[in-house]
Amino acid sequence: MKNGSSGGSAKGKELRDIPGPYPLPFFGTTLSRSLGSGDLNISNEVSVREYGTIVKLEHYWNYPLVFVYEADDIELVLKTASFYRPEMEIVARHRRTRPDRYDTVGIVNSQGEEWKKFRTTISTIHQNAYILSYASSCDEIVTDFIQVIRDLGTTRIENFDDLILRLTFENSSKFILNKRMNSLDPRSIQKMDVFIHASHQYFKALQVSMYGFPTWKYFPSKVWDLFVKYENEMYDIFAELIEEDIQKNTAGGLLKNILNSESLSLKDKKTLARDLILAAMEPIQNSTIIALHWISRHPTVDQKLYQELKEILPTKSSKLNENSLQQLPYLKACIQESFRITPTTPNLARFTETEMQLQNFRIPPFVSQKIRVE
Repeated sequence: MKNGSSGGSAKGKELRDIPGPYPLPFFGTTLSRSLGSGDLNISNEVSVREYGTIVKLEHYWNYPLVFVYEADDIELVLKTASFYRPEMEIVARHRRTRPDRYDTVGIVNSQGEEWKKFRTTISTIHQNAYILSYASSCDEIVTDFIQVIRDLGTTRIENFDDLILRLTFENSSKFILNKRMNSLDPRSIQKMDVFIHASHQYFKALQVSMYGFPTWKYFPSKVWDLFVKYENEMYDIFAELIEEDIQKNTAGGLLKNILNSESLSLKDKKTLARDLILAAMEPIQNSTIIALHWISRHPTVDQKLYQELKEILPTKSSKLNENSLQQLPYLKACIQESFRITPTTPNLARFTETEMQLQNFRIPPFVSQKIRVE
């Protein structure tokens, strides 16, 4: 048994003793008004204020979720967490019904050794040198993005979030596929526009499936139909792109590493490349918008950041590269602070394979633990 931050008796209290809203049969705590905010950051703050630094909620069918907010406990959970994660059920169920397209449920939903196989294939993506090598490409893409804004000829930009989403898609495609998709050109109506729209609707359906009443599991459902529609649209577009790279032997970037993997099937390789881009799009879009928001709210920060950028990039023709990117400590600090104030991903979900003890509470194996990210 692992011991958390607060110690206590050897036996400890049970899972049911962890403080939290009173659960109803079947509905658990999903109807709790105090935690009913759609903003997970606000819900976390309410949880800590009303119940403390370890809180038990219950999902439908009274499935327990333990929320951990104490730093020492979070560290313990991360150190002891296994290679198992809670599934995104609608994704996993759909992919299991399509063996013609999927050999597995993909990197996000795979468990154990299967997950490790995916993770090993993309280990390069976490190497700092590999990331920095794309600085010049990002500079080129952002230059195009700035030109798109200038061409609008206005200081009030409608649908700015859509422009940022296109920017992140273009960067992610370059980083993973080593190719430009021309998604920043507002005049182009092409497959990539379909993909971007499909990804947005896909995440909407995914959110409803995870947090709404799960009728899609048992009855014909609009949520299920929409999810399948947009999942299939994205699959068709990317499968065609990757097949073209295979036929012409033009694959580059991370995609080349993925295609060269001997441990993955071709189906898994196509799915992995698509899932990586999809996983990057909305989180990076939200991170960018949040950082710009907080910087713009603080004029002194804005000015200090401007001076740092002006020093490293003194003219309009100055190019951001691997070296100059590492000379922007204040920019890095601003991004990290925006993450702290408004985390893009407020919670991380983890299972542990063994019983552990947190603040004198005994947590059984494979109870989903949500840790606060700051």
